[in-house]
Amino acid sequence: MLFSPQHGFWVHAEPVGAGAATAQLSLPELKDSASVWLDERMVAHIFVRNDYDAYYVQGYIHASNRLWQMELQTHAAAGRLSEILGEGLLAYDRLKRREGMVYAAEQAVKAMDADPVSKLITGAYADGVNAYIKTLRERDYPLEYKLLGYAPEPWTKLKSALLIKYMAYDLASTGDDIAYSNARQRFGKDIFNQLYPDWPDVIAPIIPVGTPFAAASLKAVPPPDSLVTAGIGAFRPGSRPDPDNGSNNWAVAAVKTKNGAPILANDPHLTLSLPSIFYEMQLSTPDANMYGVSIPGAPGLIIGFNDHIGWGLTNGYMDVLDYYTMEFRNGKSEYRFNGEWRKADMRVEEIRIKGREPYLDTVAYTVWGPVLYDPGFGGEGFGNGYLAMRWTAHDASNELLSLYRLNRAKNYADFTGALSIWSSPAQNFLFAGKQDGIAIWQNGKHPLRWKDQGKFVMPGGDSTFAWQGYIPMSENPHIHNPAQGFVQSANQHPADSTFPYRMFGYYTLFRGLQLQERLGSMQNITPEDMMRLQNDNTNRLAVSAVPFLADYVMPAKLTAAQRPYWEMLFQWDGVASPDSKAATVFNLWWEQLNTRIWRDEMPLKDSLAWEMPTPEATLYWLMRDSAMWFVDDIRKPAR
Repeated sequence: MLFSPQHGFWVHAEPVGAGAATAQLSLPELKDSASVWLDERMVAHIFVRNDYDAYYVQGYIHASNRLWQMELQTHAAAGRLSEILGEGLLAYDRLKRREGMVYAAEQAVKAMDADPVSKLITGAYADGVNAYIKTLRERDYPLEYKLLGYAPEPWTKLKSALLIKYMAYDLASTGDDIAYSNARQRFGKDIFNQLYPDWPDVIAPIIPVGTPFAAASLKAVPPPDSLVTAGIGAFRPGSRPDPDNGSNNWAVAAVKTKNGAPILANDPHLTLSLPSIFYEMQLSTPDANMYGVSIPGAPGLIIGFNDHIGWGLTNGYMDVLDYYTMEFRNGKSEYRFNGEWRKADMRVEEIRIKGREPYLDTVAYTVWGPVLYDPGFGGEGFGNGYLAMRWTAHDASNELLSLYRLNRAKNYADFTGALSIWSSPAQNFLFAGKQDGIAIWQNGKHPLRWKDQGKFVMPGGDSTFAWQGYIPMSENPHIHNPAQGFVQSANQHPADSTFPYRMFGYYTLFRGLQLQERLGSMQNITPEDMMRLQNDNTNRLAVSAVPFLADYVMPAKLTAAQRPYWEMLFQWDGVASPDSKAATVFNLWWEQLNTRIWRDEMPLKDSLAWEMPTPEATLYWLMRDSAMWFVDDIRKPAR
């Protein structure tokens, strides 16, 4: 079938030099007439007369270009890859089921259906996707379906919710509780705090240093024994978000621009994929005209602008996932909580597998959430073997309604109103408006925790270790029209240590530092200046590290072959251009140095049992600790 001239891959060939073409489609679900114009870059411009038709056509267009991508992503999110790719994906599918991805999506669908607007747009979107699927004969299936021998299945609201939860997983499921518990047990409190500091030696937070904050309206009270110091041990590593994912955005006020209007720039760096995660398009209705990028599988635009405002996003990297050790009896049917035995909610997961019988896995749900690891799945290193997870993405939420309002916002008040609905993943929402200037919010549901809660695995049998609510949205870090004339975010700390709440996360430093310095020195800014800034490849880690490390290189011991590389590196300006050999040398050198420093103390490669300090923490520790006592291989007798 794959090689059939009538049905196989040949039918996907695109004609050469066919020129422009028009087509009229009869889609009975449309409420009114609609038109789509594809420009010279094949960007879709959709013009409709009501909201239903806007999202119906968006679903149709997404499916006509990205149907395989949409289905693969939602199968991945739901733990259903074994159905189409075989038993080699069984462990992955089991992990996704145990992470509660489908459960989280089900809660989201309930929230969507409870609101008339989100119920309409998600229903319209699904109708549009399915309208396209109905036009397909077997010969028209995208090539991937033919390679794997299966047919597209109908689209549902649950699939759109799964896509949103998959983004939450990708951006807001980092949790080093296990690694930190082990490191604190190994090194003790003082050394742990040096290696994994809450605040680096240098900081350029999203909210400028010195910004006054009002006192917190809520306070988390720790229990008497608020720190779990026991190590957890090794366990079977699961999937994990890419720690190198990162994005940048910034907006400059009218007083700093050449034409007297604010400028907004967004530079999202998500997982590199082909096709792209994003899909550029315009949606125009009588009430709204918006342009930006969408995510195939979900209605609305993620990043973009309308006739009144522009908005952008970067990931907040707030820690919103905690782990709890659990005690069970009678298999997984009962767990101990506050001195009593409670019945777990048992969810039987049927995982269909291509070419063999289904696999049945039972996941226990506790007061915290699903039991991720147990003696039957990677729980060998947890004492009694049970580890449950508490994650904000499991809570009912309606991010698609938030995007709907954000897409239509006309001013700063509309913008903040849209953000009040957003839950997960926490994002740095950037704003620039024709009338209201510029702003930024580090926004999402942030757990209300005491100091160090969330860093370490906690006892799941005690309710005093629960989150004590959430930081009120109005008190999330934010600033509107700052005196410095710009706002910026690059996945760094949201605020300095004077912020009244504990917002522990996995933040970076150097990109935010570069933006702060560059934007602070710029005046009469043009869009072309912003484009050049987006392409600034300065490696600030290298700029800081190379002069310091130069003092520890012994030139006399370098070979003739090594010396040119050493000279190249120490004459380098720190710009990581594509053809820079020095950039390659530095990256290789730093990677080897980092590994040599830490892997003797943290020997378990590719496991969450250990997490090496960040490059920033390593560098500033080296600069601070003249004894450099970690720079010694403890596996060898001589220092």
